[in-house]
Amino acid sequence: MEAIKEKKKKEKKEKKLLNSDPSFVPTSILDIGFEFIINYCKANKQIEWLKELKNTPVKPNKKGKERQISFIEIRNEFTKKFFPDIAPMPMEPKKTMYEMIDEL
Repeated sequence: MEAIKEKKKKEKKEKKLLNSDPSFVPTSILDIGFEFIINYCKANKQIEWLKELKNTPVKPNKKGKERQISFIEIRNEFTKKFFPDIAPMPMEPKKTMYEMIDEL
């Protein structure tokens, strides 16, 4: 009996074109790209807020190296401020195994 191996076709992901028009109202956080953030802040006179956000200190990476705020962090803060309906909800930390045992 021969084993038949099926080759999985690598599907190329199509890049989604994001709307950069500042009057656009996103329905998902994934609809928000960097150009939209820039154009929205320009149109709504929020450039200083965006610059302050860029200069906000962030936690060092896992190796303890200092880093700048990432696009994902900027997008999350932007969404919380201007589109709270689609902003990501903060996650509650999961209990550790030891905490679960202690509760028994």
